[in-house]
Amino acid sequence: MRDSAKERIKNYARNQGHNEITLALVEQGLAVAREAMGKSTSKGGCPFSGKNG
Repeated sequence: MRDSAKERIKNYARNQGHNEITLALVEQGLAVAREAMGKSTSKGGCPFSGKNG
């Protein structure tokens, strides 16, 4: 799970046009990851299995 979060944060930073990871970017990236996980689990699927609903 840690590796998944790291990759989401790196991708978020790249998509925002940043070259460095800052605490603010980590917090924003984690917020985005939590939102995505919430959407996935609300559909009844497991966010780690790759299978939804």
